[in-house]
Amino acid sequence: SGTVLPAYWRLDLGFRKTWHVALGGRDAALGLFGAATNLLGRTNVLTYAKDPSTGRVLQIEMRPRAPLVVGLDWQF
Repeated sequence: SGTVLPAYWRLDLGFRKTWHVALGGRDAALGLFGAATNLLGRTNVLTYAKDPSTGRVLQIEMRPRAPLVVGLDWQF
């Protein structure tokens, strides 16, 4: 039998902007992206684990608010 976890929800926000450019007679795509996760700082329970030293059952929670991730990618 399994253990039922409490309801889980979070709010994530992401964006992507892509530009198409010609490089050496070929079409290339340059993209900028960013993401922020768990904007509302919810402490969602991901799973339960038993502490080996005490035997107590502990909640393993999602980290609160993840920092903004920004990146650049390209294709050609």
